Parts: sequence; C-alpha cells; structure tokens
Amino acid sequence: GRSRRTNDVDETKRTKLKEKTQLTSLSLCFEYQGEGTTVATRDDELLLEFLQLPTSLKHLYFSGLRGNSFRCWMLKELLKLVEILIHQCDSCRALPLFSHLPLLKRLSLKDLSDVEYVEEADGVSGSSTYFPALEFLELRTMPKLKCWVKLEDDDKIQQRRDFVFPLLKHLRICHCPKLTTFPSMANLKSLDV
Repeated sequence: GRSRRTNDVDETKRTKLKEKTQLTSLSLCFEYQGEGTTVATRDDELLLEFLQLPTSLKHLYFSGLRGNSFRCWMLKELLKLVEILIHQCDSCRALPLFSHLPLLKRLSLKDLSDVEYVEEADGVSGSSTYFPALEFLELRTMPKLKCWVKLEDDDKIQQRRDFVFPLLKHLRICHCPKLTTFPSMANLKSLDV
C-alpha cells in the first residue's frame, strides 16, 4: 500500500548512503510483487530522487528499475567508478552520462528494451578523452538501440569521427537489431556479435 512506499522513501533518506565513504560496491535491485507498473514507476523515480550515492563507489549495479530515466546528476560526482551494470530496466528510455567517468573500465547494458541512444550529443564532447579508460563494453537485448550518440542530424560519419573509444579492447553486442552506427575503436581485440 501507500504507507509501504512512503516507508521506502523514508528508509532511503535514513540510510545516508552518501556518508558511507568506505562503500566501494553497491547493487540496487528494484523488485515488485503484485504492484501496478504505473505505481512502481513513480516509486522508483521518487526513490532515485532521494538517493545520494557515496563518491567512493567503484562498482555500481542497477537491476529492475521501472522509471523512465536515471537522474542526470546520479553519476556526476562518482568519478571513481570502474564498473557499471544496468540490467532489466525495461521502462528506461534515458541513461545517465557515462563518458565523463575517467576511470570507467567496464560498462554492461542489458535488457533495456526502450533505450534508443546511450548518450545525447548535447551532454558529451567528442574528443580523444571520450571514455578514456573503457576496456570492456557489453550491449545485450536492446531492441530499439539505433546508435551510440544521438546527434541532431543523425550524422553517422560525424559519429565515427568525433567519438572514439581509445582503449576499448572487448566489445559484445547481442540482440540489438537496429544498431547501425558506432564510435571508432582503435584497439579492439575481441568482438562478439
């Protein structure tokens, strides 16, 4: 009922995750039993609004989020992240900005059925420092994914030229039938499609 959802928000506020400076790994699993999708979506978005993550995090896992988007600010201060997994967030259409994370080595995006683009062009700057440490990337079961960066005019040549993964070594793409354009990869060692 409504009091359970209010308790979840109150508990989120009380945990004071931001103060847990020794915390380096965090899994956030959103699971619902018998609740309507609309109610669950609003609850997830409300919980994320009050969730403040500690800047010490190195590993972050999200599963089952029913909100339409992650908050843009969510990863902004988490500059120590080396690994992110986002899994089964079926209603999610917009992802946080990943490319500014200087230490991010592993990124796995799985079962995101509504995501069309990983990043928006207005949030990123194409340069040799784009994803400066990323070595492993997995994109799995993203049926609407069209392209990595959403550009205004959808210029595929610009996307390959301006956005480069300088250290990407391992790339896995599975069940992404609409994906047509991807940034350049100078050091790729293994490709699983």
